[in-house]
Amino acid sequence: MVKRAILIAMGSTLLCLPSFAQQLKPHTEFRVKLTGPLSTQANRTGDKLAAQVISPKAFAGATLEGEITDCSSRNLLHRKAVLRFTFKTLHARSGAISIATDVKLFSSSKGGENTDDAGSEVEHSSEAANQGGSSFDRKVDQVFKKTVKPAEDAASAIVVQMSSKEKDITFAPGSVFVLDVSQIAQDAKPAKNAK
Repeated sequence: MVKRAILIAMGSTLLCLPSFAQQLKPHTEFRVKLTGPLSTQANRTGDKLAAQVISPKAFAGATLEGEITDCSSRNLLHRKAVLRFTFKTLHARSGAISIATDVKLFSSSKGGENTDDAGSEVEHSSEAANQGGSSFDRKVDQVFKKTVKPAEDAASAIVVQMSSKEKDITFAPGSVFVLDVSQIAQDAKPAKNAK
């Protein structure tokens, strides 16, 4: 009888404990390090990109996964070396979380701030991924002052663009990025049409 009472009390206590699913607050600052190279020489458009979370402590050791959306060295056609990428998923202990990230700061694996591993100065900017179109299309829209409809959600996928006047941009594994990370709300399933 006493054992049964203890088991019931333990079961009731477990039901009252909060959920252990990890929560991601909007605009959480993450410090991550690349697990592979990010380079106009080594990568191509469509390549996967990964980084390991250093902080915040609640997500330390988790993995960010993304994709390179544009990759080109400086040449006669391109006046600057350009890397465009986005991190889309945070693989946390509680499961995969769809995210939007924006780069705040970065440093090479050698510790140089706002430089790549060759010591070249690198500029960065961001734009909503849902703007679509090529960089040429975006330039035409700017010339004719077309406006792009903003995303419906406050947090939508963000593409980061890094550019350099040097021939290439190269970040070795271990390069550190400070990111602003927000969770993207999952799309609601469409309602079935009733007849």
